[in-house]
Amino acid sequence: MWLGPDEALHQRHDRLVEWVRQQYALGSTIYSACSGAIMLAETGLLDGCHATSHWGYQDLFRKAYSKVHFDPAPNLTYADAAGRIVTAGGTTSWHDLALHIISRHASPGEALRIAKVYLLKWHGEGDLPYASLVRPVPHGDSVISKCENWLQGHFRDIEAIVHVTALADIPERTLKRRFKAATGNSLISYLQNLRVEEAKRLLESSDLPLDEISAEAGYGDTSFFRRVFKRLTGLTSSHYRRLFQPIAGS
Repeated sequence: MWLGPDEALHQRHDRLVEWVRQQYALGSTIYSACSGAIMLAETGLLDGCHATSHWGYQDLFRKAYSKVHFDPAPNLTYADAAGRIVTAGGTTSWHDLALHIISRHASPGEALRIAKVYLLKWHGEGDLPYASLVRPVPHGDSVISKCENWLQGHFRDIEAIVHVTALADIPERTLKRRFKAATGNSLISYLQNLRVEEAKRLLESSDLPLDEISAEAGYGDTSFFRRVFKRLTGLTSSHYRRLFQPIAGS
């Protein structure tokens, strides 16, 4: 299904939604790729379960399908211990899903053979390296909007939290609570996301050594930067550079 990042399926495709419920009740195993997880979320079969899809849908899941434990990082997620509902991430994660299905219902050896014949790639790095860490979230809190705009221009500031709190002119605890409510991110997470996005840009477009990239992104401690970068992207900085930096002469 082609769906926008804020397009839920409420009261749409009701007959299909009910049919999927019936098939699960009859013992079928259900697989989805990318936006198909939204259809599964609409059935209620994912309520209280873990699921994945394209990273662009994480705000939709948070707002419209909050009972689903959505995680955009893995390529494949099992909703239940028996593996009767399996969701795959975005775009080429269908490769991983196809190989999983072949391995499960035929054999691992056959899955490997198919992967070689059709040049299918297992995306062991997951979806995180491809995800944009900073996405605009519509909200009506003008104070928080002012803080977001300031942070986007001053994320390198070592005292950014102190200065943005002064700008907001409200207690820090209140600012953090309102920021989380408006954006879905904690204040420190938003700041780290901005810094890591800058580091990603520099890794993709320059040959600067890592300590200089760390400093340019707002981190004085390179080892701390390495840990944050790995946590948010799923890759080491060197792996990220190899994956995304254009090949010379291309």
